[in-house]
Amino acid sequence: MLIFILLTSLDLCFAQGETINSTSAAGNFWKVKGNGSTVSNTNFVGTTDNVSLRFRTNNTEKAVIDSLGNMGIGITTPTERLQVGGNLRLDKAFMPGNSAGTASQFLLSAGANAAPTWSPFSIGNPTATTIIAKYYASLSWNGPWANGATRVFTITDPNCITASSISASFTGINALYDSINLNNVQTGNGSFNVSLTNNTGGSLMGAVSISIIAFY
Repeated sequence: MLIFILLTSLDLCFAQGETINSTSAAGNFWKVKGNGSTVSNTNFVGTTDNVSLRFRTNNTEKAVIDSLGNMGIGITTPTERLQVGGNLRLDKAFMPGNSAGTASQFLLSAGANAAPTWSPFSIGNPTATTIIAKYYASLSWNGPWANGATRVFTITDPNCITASSISASFTGINALYDSINLNNVQTGNGSFNVSLTNNTGGSLMGAVSISIIAFY
């Protein structure tokens, strides 16, 4: 005797020894070995309600696309279009504006909600330049600094080597600096010297501040 059972709410589809459940008689399901004859604007993997699509391996969530379109990898509640909870590895170029830039260029932020751009500024000899720094120093002395006298100030800098290139200037606008000559900067290992001459016509007391840009 043959018994035929009509299943209206569940199809059992057998293909190559596999049992796959489907919720319609038409067999609308995604096969673990791939589907054919799909239509890109009607067939999809996802949700049709306001619920996030979550991905698991070893029964632990690893990625999510939320209902706002934000994707998180290692993040359960992403707040940006792509948020990665861990290291991000690039084996090829970073392409803001579909441009990889040129070797040794710097990437500049364009602000919120704007793609960064490659700066025209670049390091001409990146193998020789390991650090670029800008900082401030207050040069002070004990006792009066006589008119016409030159003082050499030593600034400790662990990054400095004899091959470093360092430029210095006074910070701010001060009429006093008009008559103080900043003679030169000499680089050494672990420190550099700044030479100043007092041509103000009188003795100086206190300190002067300088700004330093260094290439190490």
